[in-house]
Amino acid sequence: MEKGGVQAKKTNSLPLFVIGGLSGAFATMIIQPLDTLKVSIQVASEQLGIQAKAKLLSIGKVWSTIINNEQGLKTLYRGLDSAILRQLFYASTRVGFYNYFVQMYKDSGRQATSLEKVGMSVASGALGALIGNPFDVALIRRQASITENKVPYRNTLHAFTDIIKK
Repeated sequence: MEKGGVQAKKTNSLPLFVIGGLSGAFATMIIQPLDTLKVSIQVASEQLGIQAKAKLLSIGKVWSTIINNEQGLKTLYRGLDSAILRQLFYASTRVGFYNYFVQMYKDSGRQATSLEKVGMSVASGALGALIGNPFDVALIRRQASITENKVPYRNTLHAFTDIIKK
């Protein structure tokens, strides 16, 4: 397709799907301990009274409680497989579909307006959330089991089967 005498370059969205998922998974491996602490604080705050919250729920105290009462640093990575799967599905879908939508506009011979790009962003984010949500549910359930003193799910598949069964 030519536009203004220059041949328009058609891009393949597949590598962008892969790059989106891998970059999200890599970031998740780094941030996972902080995410686990956040979920532990949220769950504990629901279980405690107002006075106890201020004394017991600092990041440092929750960190040391998890490290000392559980299996050390390994506990902070509980649910990592669910988190990585979530990112592989969510981020790859979001980034890949956005670029696919942009390419559809280019293939039709026109540039998308800012409002249309916002619509494409919303649509691709919604698709990513729809696809990634089951993994997010499994992740939160696995992280919450630390604070709720429940038997942890062994892996993402175990979480899915237990959720479906119950």
